[in-house]
Amino acid sequence: MKINVAEGGANQVRRLAVSGPQHGDILANYTNIENAYGIVFTQNFIYVTGRTNPGKLYSITRNSPSQAVTTPWTNEKVLGAQASLIPLANPFSP
Repeated sequence: MKINVAEGGANQVRRLAVSGPQHGDILANYTNIENAYGIVFTQNFIYVTGRTNPGKLYSITRNSPSQAVTTPWTNEKVLGAQASLIPLANPFSP
C-alpha cells in the first residue's frame, strides 16, 4: 500500500510505501508545491492545494515518477473560464 503526504514546510508531496518489501521507502517526491496542504485523489490524478493567497491547486498524474510540479491553477483560473479543467467527478478511493 502507498500513501501520499503533503509537507507544506518543505513545499512537496511524498509517496511512501507503508506495507510490503518497500515499507518505509520514499517512492516519489513531488516538489515545487508552495505550502502543500490538502490532497484529493481521482482515478488518474492527485490534486494538491497550496495554502497561499491567492490559493493554488496543483495536479500530479498518479504513479508518475518524482518531478517538480509546475503550472498551478490559481483562484482566478479556477473561478474563471478554466474551471472546467478540474475533473473532480467520479472520485477514486485508493
